[in-house]
Amino acid sequence: MYLDVLADGCAVLAWLVHFRALLVLQRSIYRRTSGPSVLLLLVILPIPNLVVSLLAYTQDAIYPDLAKPLRVARLVLAATRGLSLLVYLLAFAAPCVGEWSYASMSVNDADSSLPLLESSYQDTGEVVAEDGSSFISRLMYLWLNPLLKRGRRGELERPCDVYLLPRRLRTSAVRRHFLRCWKDCQQGAETQRGNTTPRPANRNLQNGTWTSPLQEELSGIAVEEVGLLKVLHKAFGLRYYLLGVLKLAGNMLSFAGPLLLSSLVHYMEEEGAPISRGAWCATGLFFSTFFSALIRNIFAFEVSKVSLSARAALISTIYGKALRVSGGGLAARFTLGEVVNFMTTDTDHVINFFNSFHEVWSVPFQFSIALYLLYLQVGVAFLGGVCVALLLVPLNKVLALKIMENNKHMLTHKDSRVKLMTEVLFGIRVIKFYNWEAYFAQKIADCRRQELSHLKAIKYLDAVCVYTWGSLPIVISIITFVTYVLLGHELTAAKVFTTLSLVGMLILPLSSFPWVLNATLEAKVSLDRIQRFLKLPNQDLDAYFSHGRFITSLCRRGGDLYVQGREDGFGLAAQEPWIQHATVRDNILFGRDYNSSFYQAVVEACALTDDLNILPNGDRTEVGENGVTLSGGQKARLALARAVYMEKDIFLLDDPLGAVDTDVAHHLMERCIMGILRRKTRILCTHRIEFVDKADVVILMDNGTIIKTGSELCNCILKCVFSPLIPRCSVNIMETTAFANMTSEVKFYLTVYGSIAGANTVFTAFRAFLFAYGGIRAATVVHNRLLDTVLKATVTFFDTTPLGRILNRFSSDLYSVDDTLPFFLNILLANIFGLLGMLVVMSYGLPWFLVSLLPLGLLYHCTQSFYRHTSRDLKRLCSLTLSPVYSHFSETLSGLGTIRASSSASRFEEENERRLEQNQRCLFLSNAAMQWLDIRLQMIGVIVVTGISVIAVIQHQFKSIDPGEQPVSMCPIVPTSWPEQGWVEFRGAVLSYREGLPNALDGVSLVVRPGEKVGVVGRTGSGKSTLFLALFRMVELNQGQILLDGVDTSQVGLAQLRSKLAIIPQDPFLFSGTVRENLDPCGCHSDLRLLEALEHCHLSPVINRIGGLGAEVGERGKSLSLGQRQLLCLARALLTEANILCIDEATASVDQKTDKLLQQTIREKFQDKTVLTIAHRINTIMDSDRVLVMRSGKVVEFDTPADLCQRDDSIFCKLVGGRRE
Repeated sequence: MYLDVLADGCAVLAWLVHFRALLVLQRSIYRRTSGPSVLLLLVILPIPNLVVSLLAYTQDAIYPDLAKPLRVARLVLAATRGLSLLVYLLAFAAPCVGEWSYASMSVNDADSSLPLLESSYQDTGEVVAEDGSSFISRLMYLWLNPLLKRGRRGELERPCDVYLLPRRLRTSAVRRHFLRCWKDCQQGAETQRGNTTPRPANRNLQNGTWTSPLQEELSGIAVEEVGLLKVLHKAFGLRYYLLGVLKLAGNMLSFAGPLLLSSLVHYMEEEGAPISRGAWCATGLFFSTFFSALIRNIFAFEVSKVSLSARAALISTIYGKALRVSGGGLAARFTLGEVVNFMTTDTDHVINFFNSFHEVWSVPFQFSIALYLLYLQVGVAFLGGVCVALLLVPLNKVLALKIMENNKHMLTHKDSRVKLMTEVLFGIRVIKFYNWEAYFAQKIADCRRQELSHLKAIKYLDAVCVYTWGSLPIVISIITFVTYVLLGHELTAAKVFTTLSLVGMLILPLSSFPWVLNATLEAKVSLDRIQRFLKLPNQDLDAYFSHGRFITSLCRRGGDLYVQGREDGFGLAAQEPWIQHATVRDNILFGRDYNSSFYQAVVEACALTDDLNILPNGDRTEVGENGVTLSGGQKARLALARAVYMEKDIFLLDDPLGAVDTDVAHHLMERCIMGILRRKTRILCTHRIEFVDKADVVILMDNGTIIKTGSELCNCILKCVFSPLIPRCSVNIMETTAFANMTSEVKFYLTVYGSIAGANTVFTAFRAFLFAYGGIRAATVVHNRLLDTVLKATVTFFDTTPLGRILNRFSSDLYSVDDTLPFFLNILLANIFGLLGMLVVMSYGLPWFLVSLLPLGLLYHCTQSFYRHTSRDLKRLCSLTLSPVYSHFSETLSGLGTIRASSSASRFEEENERRLEQNQRCLFLSNAAMQWLDIRLQMIGVIVVTGISVIAVIQHQFKSIDPGEQPVSMCPIVPTSWPEQGWVEFRGAVLSYREGLPNALDGVSLVVRPGEKVGVVGRTGSGKSTLFLALFRMVELNQGQILLDGVDTSQVGLAQLRSKLAIIPQDPFLFSGTVRENLDPCGCHSDLRLLEALEHCHLSPVINRIGGLGAEVGERGKSLSLGQRQLLCLARALLTEANILCIDEATASVDQKTDKLLQQTIREKFQDKTVLTIAHRINTIMDSDRVLVMRSGKVVEFDTPADLCQRDDSIFCKLVGGRRE
């Protein structure tokens, strides 16, 4: 006996030494993890002897006797030796994955040679996830370990630090597969209609050019008659449906647990039962729980892969459709907010359905099997509890219909809120200038309130579902037990434990049914919404530019339109410049190759050289979203440079000279339009009549009719030629009377159980409705705080933060707060308290279980600690890479005209694919990391179940069982009439938009006397508009002061300051709504006063023509021209009873005649007011009292026009002389 113990002890010690040697090898440069290959033969030889010995020990009743410690020690040592052997064999079959192994899986490497140095392994960003891994590595996610190690070291900082997607999940591969399936479904639809005529060749093939089929996506009949659901079915259906086999196997194995538990309890109730019977029960529990956990994990991960592929396909399809949809159809049917929601919320709803579909058939299957097994246990007594459950089905149907109805209304109001929020973000400067934050905050809050009213209904309906299904297990159990006893049967421990386990399995499908149904209904609603978008007709440019009658989105009646070389695209400089959130060079190149000499020629021709010199990084400086860090003139010239660099044969120039001063306008005309573009076809729309003599053909139009030679027809020509390219997008009991038949003990236990059941139902109801109430409160508070913070943020925040990222906070992230977070928090708390209750009961029934809590707790802590860092980083990267996808989509919708004109749709699709690929990488690895943790936690659960069953068997054997803008807290009290005089003084004002950028204002000191009219001139980027930003405190001064009537503006509250100033901004931004709402959103003036203001601005004929004050102006004022929008902004200023008026190039987009009338209106209506006017037309400020000349943020001249014109060295004199020339 002593020799046997010594031998087994030495064997265990030898294995421990061997494992230590393996660890040393694994950390060496050779990374060997399984030892020498010859060792495998030596290990296999003693296996039969060890198995026979263990069987003999377990069959012999002497060895488990604690009274004989040596025999028990021998049994323990032999078991430890067998466990060590098993671990080694598993390690040999699935060697640990070192980081060097994955270096050989790089897409760039072909060889798998070992690294010469330990630190020479490749970045995980070059590793292909999962591909090339062994079966065991895939099963246990060992291929993810190197990434988890890097995450624990804090090395996952950028999206490029994570693995590449498996090749079949790449966005490009998924997109190609999806489009092939779409074409197959299209051909099938044509065949069913009997249309066997081959489709005509693409017109591009006929005219000598070729376009990839992937670029011609969904056209004609494909859009009209192919259902999105049908294409999804064809693309991913077979693979997804086959996963149902895994679901079925997992369900079958889950039912083995209650049956084995029943056998184990029967074994424990029977005295003298052989230990082998208990051992077989424990072994069965181990294998059933092990394989059930394994299969469920594989099923969940594979479903996530399919849903990830479907997500890539949907987002790519929506993006591609937005690039090709007819502008008129898009504007008539959907707003910008709705289109963005298609890619965000609706896509998420459809993808979430992939997790619910298999539950549709699995729930009835599990329900049926559970009923049958209950019948075998308690006979017809189960019918009492089941009847109660079945009574809830009609109630559940009513609740589901109500939930679906409220979800539709909620999504409608959410679309309105997101649309309004988009407009607010685009027009945030206008809102801050006019001090309209409170009004728009209230308007958004009203939309949110309507949205929350339906969300509240959904939450309380969900609470009813949670209450009914949460309390149902207890109710069913007590009714079943009472019925069973009343029928004359005797309750046993085996019956009770098995019935409770089966009731739990019965309730699981029933309780999940509402969520499955809700997800299904949400997916159907979202799928229908996306389908309606995809059914919009595509813009057929070949049909538009035809040799016959043409049809456009503007419903013109007829005519011919000929454009030679249209397939090559146009060079477009739009009236409203569209600038990408990229560097200056990237904006100019616009995807083309860099040609140094031509690039420099374009920069010089577009007068950008001086601007690039003052930027901190030259042309490598990144501009904000839509170019917010640039002045209006800089944006116009940057857009012009982009058009010129395209080297097209036809250029459409929509008033590029309107936003620049006279000198720059002459430079652009001579060097660019008449210089570098002299051999090109140029269609120029301009109000600068001094340049019309340079045109070959000049046309004048009035009300859409050519009347004579003039300067205004070009705008209409542009609309005629370009209308198909510019879409006008605007852009969720029985009463127990027979107690006499029961024994007093049964009565007692049933009474106690019934009391617990009653308390459970009360607390369940309290929990459900409390969470519903708390969820609504959280949704309300979070949105209000978020909105308040954003509206109070400084302009610098909006200059440096992509609007797509901000919009993402108000759409996807708020959806998480509204729906996802309360749901998971509810589950988390329920599981925590359920776990605590189980631990208490198990510790009371099996005290030995407490011994295993400490090692299990340590194991769990180590596992989650290893996982937590990487999971957090991956979640962060998922959010970080998602915002660029949405911001790029919003940016694309804003610049569709430029993209289509330059034939750059394919390049933008590739860019969308690249951004989506980055997000898919992070999302895939985040899902994989969750499954990595899940399989390990499941294995811990398997160990717990197996350990408890083994402890129970042993106890039975021994017979022992029974940024923003902060409000000023101390503002000086100023009278309500302040500023009464209109005295404006700048004292040493220094302002920089951000640290590292040059000063936009550099020591500006000047005094504007009350009632004085001051004109401000200077080159674009000289700081003219910055004066107004500083005056309105849109950007705070770094140094100096600004005084109004002697009061420092920094000491006055923002709302009070901005309410006392009036401005006509450079960008005439309008909001969706009526003319009345845009003129007077707060309703402070009568209609007569509004009409009077429109009359003074010469807008009455236009407004009356479109329907008066109640007419809709369209999203961002698209129903009006740019000049009409500027006039409407002037009307706003006329309604403001302010003593100081700031005009920022307000008439740059109107003709000369209208400009003169407006200047006369301003002189009459603001005769006694202080007026500061920024103008590029020198004649508009010649009658000013004084002229301020700015250069590089400094005041270089400030005097009367007459005095300045008499000075030979005056910059203003040169500007006036240039105008006369």
